[in-house]
Amino acid sequence: MGEDLFMRNAAQRPPIDTEGLLREYATTGNTAIRDRVVEAYLYIASIIARRFSGRGVDYDDLYQVASMALFRAIDRFDPAKGVKFVSFV
Repeated sequence: MGEDLFMRNAAQRPPIDTEGLLREYATTGNTAIRDRVVEAYLYIASIIARRFSGRGVDYDDLYQVASMALFRAIDRFDPAKGVKFVSFV
């Protein structure tokens, strides 16, 4: 699967300060920053899609919907409330 290759590549990247990026995105609205945050958290979409696969909907469709929900969650997230993003999702 292509998702496995992405996960392997993500594990090889240096860690990024996602909470800092989320704060910066909340103030600037810069879509390039949002895209970096999405890349960092795509593993969550994979976990959610796997959890619900095998119930009549293809994994790829579930992954796509979970990825789109991740974008929406990033847009709605307010770092000023003091909650970690992983808990928010």
